[in-house]
Amino acid sequence: MRLMQLFVRKYLLILLLAISAQGCVITAQVDDSKPDVGNDYGLGDTGISDAALHWSDYFADTSLVNLIKEALANNLDARMALQRIAIAQSQSRIVRSALFPQLSMGGGAGVRRYGDYTMDGVGNDDTNRSEPVLEEGKRLPKPYTDYKIAPNFAWEADIWGKLRHKKKAALSRWLASKEGMHWMQTEIVSQVATLYFQLMGLDNERTVILQNIELQELGMELIKIQKIGGKVNQLAVDQFEAQFLNTQSRLPEIEQAIIANESAINLLLGRYPQKVERNSTTLAQHLPDSVHLGLPGDLLAFRPDIKKAELELEAAKADVHAAKAAFYPTLTLNGELGFQAFGPDKLFVPGSGIYALGAGLSAPLFQMGKIKAQFAQTKGMQHNAVLNYQKTILQAFNEVYVSYNAFENIRKRVAIKSEEVEVQKRAFTNSSDLFSVGYASYLEVIMAQRRMVEAQLELTQLRADQLKAKVDVYKALGGGWAE
Repeated sequence: MRLMQLFVRKYLLILLLAISAQGCVITAQVDDSKPDVGNDYGLGDTGISDAALHWSDYFADTSLVNLIKEALANNLDARMALQRIAIAQSQSRIVRSALFPQLSMGGGAGVRRYGDYTMDGVGNDDTNRSEPVLEEGKRLPKPYTDYKIAPNFAWEADIWGKLRHKKKAALSRWLASKEGMHWMQTEIVSQVATLYFQLMGLDNERTVILQNIELQELGMELIKIQKIGGKVNQLAVDQFEAQFLNTQSRLPEIEQAIIANESAINLLLGRYPQKVERNSTTLAQHLPDSVHLGLPGDLLAFRPDIKKAELELEAAKADVHAAKAAFYPTLTLNGELGFQAFGPDKLFVPGSGIYALGAGLSAPLFQMGKIKAQFAQTKGMQHNAVLNYQKTILQAFNEVYVSYNAFENIRKRVAIKSEEVEVQKRAFTNSSDLFSVGYASYLEVIMAQRRMVEAQLELTQLRADQLKAKVDVYKALGGGWAE
């Protein structure tokens, strides 16, 4: 008896120590406050953020809008992301269900024969001989079949908030998966738009090459006539022909680039290689005059990757609270209510009713090291979530800064290059006129035409780059995912 008392005291002491173990755990706070992003990017008048515009309004090109719409509907990565959202939602429902009692229906039947020389055999044989059992028909047959129908329940009381915090973590991760889907939509919109403008740029480059091939054919005819007249020699003819062949050789290169771009767009749209419908107008008609950044606070609201990182941080914080609760005891309730009898005819009579109700309190004793390690792990994951949140914001601001300046600088280069193209066209025209009257050499004509072609191609590429920069700003601001 004395040993039993000592054991009970020791058990209660260990239980109390387990309950107070939480007070011994180092719980250094993690600074997860939102950073101060200021009120201005420092880039001048920014207006209302372009991210507030729906992508169908931001990109006015009908062909591009149709391609983006198809990509958002059929892109395989986007469809996989939708499945990840569904998985996260299911996980959230599973965790949430732990807050409620687990109710189930139990029933069964089994045959048993007890031995004559056992406690059951002796006890039941003695019971069957008693007069009340004989009179009321409660004699236990041998062997007998036991029937039982009884719903039962089990419930863990969420005293310390462990289950509530697990629910919050799962909910935050589900919402984070939705923001991940939004960021993927932003990526898809920007990728389709970038490839589309590159494709238009290649179309314009092909037009420039074809126009110059026609000019060079006329120049070759002229130089051949002058050779017949004795004004130039064969070297001049060869130089013109070499220039003509060099220009022609660029055409297959551009055609292959067009095929590659179309293939990339088709892949984003989830379809096999085919012709991509696009606007046949020149790039100059699509060039934007300006872009609008809005306020820095808008970036936190529009960028899905920032909101995703913030929700993942919330989930990590909830994991820490759930890990803390693991140090405390767990209270569980269980019970059942139903009928049990050794004959089907007696199963639902009033005397066959049964019920049971119990409660249990359990606390970790020898798993303290494991629980502490799990707690330290969740704290480390929270630290990483904070750093990832800060890094995502920092990266977003840098992307806005770089893309905006790229847009402005390319816009300036386009203006300068446009003037250069006009000068090169004038120089080529003048050299051709002077050559026809003998005041310029054929080499001057060739060089003037070569510089004109290069300048035209460079201008076309810069215009495509300016449109791409417009797309980059839109993506950096978090546009493209609005429902």
